[in-house]
Amino acid sequence: MKAKESEASVLMWQHLRELQVEYPIEIFNEYRFCTTRKWRFDFAIFGTLRYFLFAVEIDGGSWIQGRHNTGSGSKADREKFNFAAFAGYRVLKFTPQEVLKGEAVAFIKQCLDLSEERGLPRVGASSTESYHPGQPRATQEQGGDK
Repeated sequence: MKAKESEASVLMWQHLRELQVEYPIEIFNEYRFCTTRKWRFDFAIFGTLRYFLFAVEIDGGSWIQGRHNTGSGSKADREKFNFAAFAGYRVLKFTPQEVLKGEAVAFIKQCLDLSEERGLPRVGASSTESYHPGQPRATQEQGGDK
């Protein structure tokens, strides 16, 4: 985590860590997904065999005309997320308010349940690890949640 994180980012990190008890996921904070740009996802979630499930972005300043709502900030965000989409990344975007109200983690849990229905086993489940073809794999070693 950065030295000065928003309350929503700290809470999201705690929520994701709690989900690790129930789901076989690995969490990366400030995950750099592009080697040629300094683009990062706030959080990246990987499943078994390190296949990418989805990224989580918290857009601050949604209601106060923050950076994401300025002309140049909006353009930079579109460029980043268009590249991410083309590269095969799924990105879930939330406002800080959605994180603080618990709406974001509830939606993430629904996504993990759907992933489980499609082959992501729960922690302690008696099934083998599975890889979902077509999903980008993690290719860089990062600090993760250690």
